[in-house]
Amino acid sequence: MKIQYPITITVRAIALASAFSLLGGITANATFAPLPAGTPETPGVGVPVATAGDVTGTVIAFKGVGFTDTGTPPPVNTGVLNSFVVDRGGGLLDFYYQLVNTSTPDPQFNLDEIFRIKSIGGFQGVAGVQVSQTNSLAGLIGAPALPVGVEGASTADRDVGSPGSIGFDFSTPPAFLPNPSNVQGGEASSFLIIRTNSTTFGNATAQISGGGGTSLASTFAAVPEPGSMVFALGVLGACFARNRRSSRSV
Repeated sequence: MKIQYPITITVRAIALASAFSLLGGITANATFAPLPAGTPETPGVGVPVATAGDVTGTVIAFKGVGFTDTGTPPPVNTGVLNSFVVDRGGGLLDFYYQLVNTSTPDPQFNLDEIFRIKSIGGFQGVAGVQVSQTNSLAGLIGAPALPVGVEGASTADRDVGSPGSIGFDFSTPPAFLPNPSNVQGGEASSFLIIRTNSTTFGNATAQISGGGGTSLASTFAAVPEPGSMVFALGVLGACFARNRRSSRSV
């Protein structure tokens, strides 16, 4: 036991160091807001505007996918979800999203407004996420030519009702409709940024919510890394369990 005890402590220290070094590295930038695990939609976390120096990296994947709401005909909300993946350096990935609302403006009933977008389980197990937004892609290498954003997100959250989902609200909840901060027909949202320490990504589904119902569109999301905080804390828990079993055997 005298030999095993310091080894166990060393493994715990390594696990903790890995966890907090990853988390600390991702929260160092003041123009990105940390998004805690289990953030409720109301009130959520304020989404700051990134400075020019924060919007950097190389675009490695892009797609623009059309969407139509699930309401009864005629469709009320139509548009395009632009999403792309940026290698910001060292293989670490940022995810950018932009909503372009192609609906016909509806000044009478405001049913053309889009008030929320969220991934559906696309960030399950991804720790240390940060959010921001920008209207300029000037710092990105290979940035696609897209409409200039008009409406910025007010708050963001890890959707407690859908584990692994990250949502952006344009009007501050619960003021859904009508609200001038929503993405109206003919408008485009700002570029919403999710910063991660992931080095891999895959396809996910986004849900767009508006006055006409909900829409689904294909998008990109991060894949958890084996060296993430979640994995490190799992190792830490295993160490504690092993130590308890060793103590009982003595």
